Amino acid sequence: MNGNVRTLGEMEYGWVALDTAEQSSGVSTANTQVVASEFSSASLEVGRSSEDAVVRVEQGSATATATQSGDSRQLGERQQVVQSRNRLGATETLLPAPRLVHPADGTSVNIDQRHEVDLDWNSVAGATAYRLQVARGRLFAQNLVDDDRSGTSVRLALEQEGSFYWRVAARDGRGRLGSWSEAHRLRVESYRNLAIEADEDPPLIQVEISMNGNFAVLTGRTEPGARLSVNGEVIPTSADGSFSTTFGVPETGRVPLIFEATDLSGNSTIERREVWVDPF
Repeated sequence: MNGNVRTLGEMEYGWVALDTAEQSSGVSTANTQVVASEFSSASLEVGRSSEDAVVRVEQGSATATATQSGDSRQLGERQQVVQSRNRLGATETLLPAPRLVHPADGTSVNIDQRHEVDLDWNSVAGATAYRLQVARGRLFAQNLVDDDRSGTSVRLALEQEGSFYWRVAARDGRGRLGSWSEAHRLRVESYRNLAIEADEDPPLIQVEISMNGNFAVLTGRTEPGARLSVNGEVIPTSADGSFSTTFGVPETGRVPLIFEATDLSGNSTIERREVWVDPF
């Protein structure tokens, strides 16, 4: 398998991610080559000596090769191999990714009322610690938090507005880091300028629905700061309460969509809509 291989000749040390779609792709340094199969997620981490490297596969498969010796390994899902100088070590199996529990992806926090938030995830059998990363972007290139935690929960201080992303990986007894969880987005916002006051009125839900196959395109508005969901799945909203998102409908025929909005005072509104999904 040759794939489309990029040569990173100037790279002395660092980390490179490979996420492929319908064709293979790869990267190559002076000492290591990684080619990921189609529909795969892999990474190459080069140590400061430039002769040491770690090749990981989160999903799919990839081929790792020590270019000077020709030593090669075929890696499957949740596997890694460590390169030392010109030789590859044994294939190692990684711990599975933790499942993020709270807060849900897309959750919005009002920093005017709360200055911290609890991040929770499920435990992983065989884990001795968990690596937590919090960053401004999904690539986790520059992390605000990047350290190990002994438990499955941490209280995070909220100091500024903006969108943040967090993910967790389990570490085993040998210090190896397992697969990363999916990344959840956390939005920290201030509503001082919106003059929101505690009230007893339930939030309004305005929504327009258009169908594209088995996907519902949802656009509309609710009360600023309100938590909005459809069939239990959180819908990300903007600071002014507007939203535009796509929701997958797995069933066919007449399918109910249950919208629920809960404002900052705890008032809730539930609205039921129905859509028709043609059989495939």
